[in-house]
Amino acid sequence: MTTNRSPYFSILIPSYNRPHFITACIDSIINSDYENYEIIISDDNSPKVEEIYAKVKPYLNNNNIQFFRQNDNLKEPGNKNFLVSKGIGKYNIILGDDDLLLPNSLTKIKKHIDKYPEHDLYTFGYNVIDEKEKFIYSRQAPNELIINKNNQSIINKFFTSSIFPFW
Repeated sequence: MTTNRSPYFSILIPSYNRPHFITACIDSIINSDYENYEIIISDDNSPKVEEIYAKVKPYLNNNNIQFFRQNDNLKEPGNKNFLVSKGIGKYNIILGDDDLLLPNSLTKIKKHIDKYPEHDLYTFGYNVIDEKEKFIYSRQAPNELIINKNNQSIINKFFTSSIFPFW
């Protein structure tokens, strides 16, 4: 749980039309071994918003969980930008509403950030698991990628390419 200070992580969950996954996503965060976070969920005006809200409502008693309903469909980038604008954590983590965190993920991420505090962007790998919990494949982030922020050309290429999965 967060206290009066800002949370270390803002865990941002864009949601659209998948009420059957959202509670497992939230539970995976709550059941982690790390507590200094906030969870912000934004439903992007999906047809199943009432079902999603019904699934999320029991969690809203926690001071560190918020839920927003969009009046218009912002589309994926707009909904993510909305979530980023609401987060007050030092670092943002965007999870899909059908994603799960492993129990020690946040602690591992925090330790990595503490080890490399001079970096501005951190990326991590993930596993793709199907709806029957069968492992499909893994993606790994590069070990280290150093980009000089003064080289605008490389910065533009970095943010418009597919260097990272689901970028």
